[in-house]
Amino acid sequence: MDDDASIQLQRFVADRDELCPACRYNLRALRSDRCPECGLPLRLRVSLSEPAWGTYLASLVGLSVGLGFCAILLLYGAVATFFSGFGPGLITFVPLIAGSLVCGGGVAWLLRRRRRFVALRLENRRTVVAAAWVLGVGFPIVFFVLIDAR
Repeated sequence: MDDDASIQLQRFVADRDELCPACRYNLRALRSDRCPECGLPLRLRVSLSEPAWGTYLASLVGLSVGLGFCAILLLYGAVATFFSGFGPGLITFVPLIAGSLVCGGGVAWLLRRRRRFVALRLENRRTVVAAAWVLGVGFPIVFFVLIDAR
């Protein structure tokens, strides 16, 4: 960190009870640009006071609902087929398998790319929320339509 940035950081925490983001050590009267407790480098920066996590969580919940429904129905169908010999047929399980893979992949993608997601424009985040819920609810609905058609 350059000297000016280090001086600005030290001035900022000189009379404030600010905590180290890593170890929660109180940085009041800091004398360098590193935490005295954990030794990690610190920097002063501007960030959102309340990051836009609502759309991220809504997308994550939508895909998780789909993953949960698909996985539970798939497990139920497999157990019912195994123990009773009665099953709806393999073709009806295709939406559940696809739903588990798509929703599970979406959950994994969101968990790995959460900061990139939050940086998207609001319209794009809303589109992802809508797509997540359509996928999350759509696969189980297709399954029930196929079951009802049999």
